[in-house]
Amino acid sequence: MRPSKRNSLLLLLLAPVCGAAQLILPSAVLERDQPVTVIYKTGLQATGKGQLQINWTDAYGRTVDNRILPVELTDENEFRFQLDLRRAIAMRNEVRVHFSFDGLNKKGGKDHREEDAQEAFIASPPDRNWWDYMVMMWQGGSAAQFKKLQQVGVNAGKSSEHSMDLPGFLLENDMRWYVENMATDFYSSYHIYRPDRPYNWALLNAKELYKKDPSSKDALKREPSFSDPAWLGKIHDRLVESTKRYSPYRPIFYNLADESGIAELAGFWDFDFSDFSLGAMRSWLQVRNGTLANLNQRWGSSFTDWNAVTPETTREAMKRTDGNYSSWADHKEWMDISFANALKM
Repeated sequence: MRPSKRNSLLLLLLAPVCGAAQLILPSAVLERDQPVTVIYKTGLQATGKGQLQINWTDAYGRTVDNRILPVELTDENEFRFQLDLRRAIAMRNEVRVHFSFDGLNKKGGKDHREEDAQEAFIASPPDRNWWDYMVMMWQGGSAAQFKKLQQVGVNAGKSSEHSMDLPGFLLENDMRWYVENMATDFYSSYHIYRPDRPYNWALLNAKELYKKDPSSKDALKREPSFSDPAWLGKIHDRLVESTKRYSPYRPIFYNLADESGIAELAGFWDFDFSDFSLGAMRSWLQVRNGTLANLNQRWGSSFTDWNAVTPETTREAMKRTDGNYSSWADHKEWMDISFANALKM
């Protein structure tokens, strides 16, 4: 079945443009320590002479490089030139080129070309370490506002991880930033901002549940647990992806969470009696005590199976008459260790 003229025209319009000019950089992120080779790719192969006008600009509005190169092609469709990245002083950069050419195509016909191509790239800041004073503005704003702030000494800002966007208002002014609240939902789950409820809403709920039944441990299970492998994997993967996205700009530092803690900040609470936490704690106790008999002697307990070992809550420990609070104290130490392990991860 032959296509109609209308369908043929549609296919022609949707087809990719053959021979469109391309500018190919070694990477979208470049170091400022040496020249790099850029490839300019024109249309079909040809023979003749022309010129390439190169214009490299940056976020400051500077013209970093502006030159004209003579070009000669011999049955070719690409050539190379260099950009000296040691001249870069801004993160955001763009190189534009205009190619003019007169020659012959492969069939011997005349070939005249006027082409344009452009590519943006990031020149990573050379300083990998934070070695000098940084004056950081926590609040966001417009590029114009931050340009004014630069004039009074502010030289950095903040990027919020939950926004998933790079802070354009800082990039436009070539200002660096730190990345905030990368995993607040994990490390500060009981002290997290919620627009429609109190910041410590989760802890208040846990306390209400405890008041209803102080003998139950349901209220004493941290959500999420620092020992939950699913959450540890989720946070690990998120941090890897985040640092991949931000690393070309070399943030001043990465902030895992706002006012992190086991409970609500340093507020006292009997976290964490979840299955994840108790399972990991039992393994830690086995290494520390060696045998179940040694643990029972220290705790003044009578467990017959490691899987049944459960530390005392504050309420239970306060009822003891022998002054042995080692079970309660070990649980507090374990929570510090589990928190440290979660941060170390």
